Amino acid sequence: MVAKADQSRLSPKQRIALDSLMSGSTHAEAASAAAVARSTVTKWCNHDTAFGSELRDRQQSRAAQLDERLACLLDRAVSVVAGHLAQDDLRAAIAVLRLLLRGGTSAIPRQPNEDETNIGEQLRARVERLLQFESSGERRPT
Repeated sequence: MVAKADQSRLSPKQRIALDSLMSGSTHAEAASAAAVARSTVTKWCNHDTAFGSELRDRQQSRAAQLDERLACLLDRAVSVVAGHLAQDDLRAAIAVLRLLLRGGTSAIPRQPNEDETNIGEQLRARVERLLQFESSGERRPT
């Protein structure tokens, strides 16, 4: 985070523009909120060291918060899908297969733990049974 000295060097109008930008406003909207010209906000973003530094720090902080929140949502979503797979939900299994075939887990760089490896082996076995079922036209395996 930027030192308090850098933040305190910002004018009240700059703080208003920063708050506006962080809430998703364009330069023009932030300028309107701060009662300055759009070119002034653009100049602050591109050339004012304290303003640009504070903006980057706030953006990085927001990104870290969102990453943490998304990680929690991902854990919950995986649990829900795992529950459906445990009940032999064919739609859920097909959705997971489609995701995996498209490389859907490549954005999550980590090593599986032992429980996940066992679940992975179980999933592979179920996938094989489902694929055999699909190719043979027989009744869905359980």
